[in-house]
Amino acid sequence: MIFISYSLIRLKEYKENINNFQYIKTVDYNLFKSGDIIFRRGQGILGQALFQVDKTSEYSHVGIIKMINNRPFVIHASTGENFGQDAIVIIEDLETFLKTELTQAISIYRLKNIDDIIGSKVANIADQYAQKKIPFDSEFNLKTKDRLYCTELVWRAYLAIEIDLVDSEFSHLSIPLGQDEYLLPSGLLNSHYLYQIYQLELKEN
Repeated sequence: MIFISYSLIRLKEYKENINNFQYIKTVDYNLFKSGDIIFRRGQGILGQALFQVDKTSEYSHVGIIKMINNRPFVIHASTGENFGQDAIVIIEDLETFLKTELTQAISIYRLKNIDDIIGSKVANIADQYAQKKIPFDSEFNLKTKDRLYCTELVWRAYLAIEIDLVDSEFSHLSIPLGQDEYLLPSGLLNSHYLYQIYQLELKEN
């Protein structure tokens, strides 16, 4: 009964907010390149829990951009927390990505000295994760490759072309998730390989 009630509440929130995102049109598609990294601040349950351990990050979720017919799509490890999504790696258009979890803000980062070839390679690697429907890693275990969480997806996609965005330096946390090394959003945000190209506050806190 608790699960059913929670699902009904999420469905109600989804229906009430799905038409309130006209701001998406203000994001210029020309800003994006394949391989860009997009961070999102949301109000989902897991996102709020993440802020409790990653206190220096303003963002709770991250994905990789893939340009398709001059439109930005986002490849990311969905937690399944949002209505209508499975807990797997998915690819979805930018508008859908920004509708979920009542998005508050986004930020876009890019690899320094990136070219279209590198960007396309990274995006295609990430897309392969989506095509394989790799499950979301609810244990946040960096030692396994058959399951991925959001920051791990970004890290592994770049690692596949021999770019270690965090130089294999992870956060050591004493929390009940089963492992002791984690890649938090702040780890990617602080990467010296990346620089910010865009930031937008969408909703007030």
